[in-house]
Amino acid sequence: MKKVELKVLGMNCPHCERRVINALNEVEGIMASEANHKKKRVVVEFDENKVNENIIKDTIKDAGYQVK
Repeated sequence: MKKVELKVLGMNCPHCERRVINALNEVEGIMASEANHKKKRVVVEFDENKVNENIIKDTIKDAGYQVK
């Protein structure tokens, strides 16, 4: 299992956090995710045999947010 922390722009409230987490939870291989709109960050634990960091970033972007 691998863990990555990403800076995410555009999350402004708890609803935004939930939207990102819900999108990530749909991806096979993501074990856990935590979003914090105040710190503009998302922490994701994932199985690197099933998913990679690029897929995680694309999922967040598809939910409507920018990943730095």
